[in-house]
Parts: sequence; structure tokens; C-alpha cells
Amino acid sequence: MKKLIYNVFLLSFIIALTSCSNSDDSDSQMEQESEKNFASITINGDGFTDLKLELDIVDIVDVENDRVRLDVRNLEGYRITFTLPAPVEKKQYTMIVYNNTKDNISSMSIPDSGIFLSKAGGTLNINEIIEDGDCKIFKGSINVEYDRQDNTPGDITVVGSFEIPSECN
Repeated sequence: MKKLIYNVFLLSFIIALTSCSNSDDSDSQMEQESEKNFASITINGDGFTDLKLELDIVDIVDVENDRVRLDVRNLEGYRITFTLPAPVEKKQYTMIVYNNTKDNISSMSIPDSGIFLSKAGGTLNINEIIEDGDCKIFKGSINVEYDRQDNTPGDITVVGSFEIPSECN
């Protein structure tokens, strides 16, 4: 009987140890996911010289009138947003002067510098759309010029690449 109790205890101990080990693995996977950068950009102009940023928080929002908003940001407060016609396709989107009721627009928020709105002519390229069931990953590049929202002098240019996952239905 003692041997049976000992074996049950030993088996329980091994199972508990294995469970903790597996839980540590999933924690590290979650940490890796949370450390993933969805966009790498460089800002130039208005006092910025090759300011390189990694943006690691992403939202894809369906907005009214068949539009999609791609929003990528980081905890420091840097944010870049693109509004495109739905559905998002593999192609080059040419930005227009920012008007919140239109497609092909972008805005950039920079801490302590304000909000910048897209000028005409910049581009967002969707080079690849990877589909896995209802899930999609949009890969591409950006090269967009922005004016200050308050119309004061100080344009910026943002270039970079992105890999933005959609929410799965």
C-alpha cells in the first residue's frame, strides 16, 4: 500500500512539474507574440532625422461606408493610421489630402509634436496578402508625406514596412 501511495505521489509530482513547464512555454510564446513588431518606420523632417520606430500594437477596424482602418502604434504614443476602401487588396494605394470622409488617407500621431495628416501622392503598397481561413496578414511598405494638422510649418515623411494581421472571424 505504501508503494502504491508513493507511486501515486510521484506520478502527481511529475504531472505537476510537467504542467508548470508547459505553462512556462506558453508564457514565453505569449511574450514573443507581444514583442512582435507589426511595422518598422523611419520619420524625417520637422526636427526628425532618421527616427526609427517599431510599432507593436495593431487594430483593424471596419468603419462605415465600406472602409477599413489599419492602425499601428506603440506604448510611447506613436501611431500611424491608414483608411482604405474595403476589401483591402494587393495593390498600391495612392494617398490623397486628408479628409476624414474619404479613402486613401493617413494620419500620424507623434508625442510632443502633434498630429500629421497625409498630403497627396504618398503610397501604401500591399505587396502580399496571406490568407489562412478567415485570417489575413497584410504585408507591404509605406512612403507617405504629412502636413501638420494645425497647418503650421513642419512636414514629415514616413517610410517603412509592415506586416499587419487581421482579426479572425
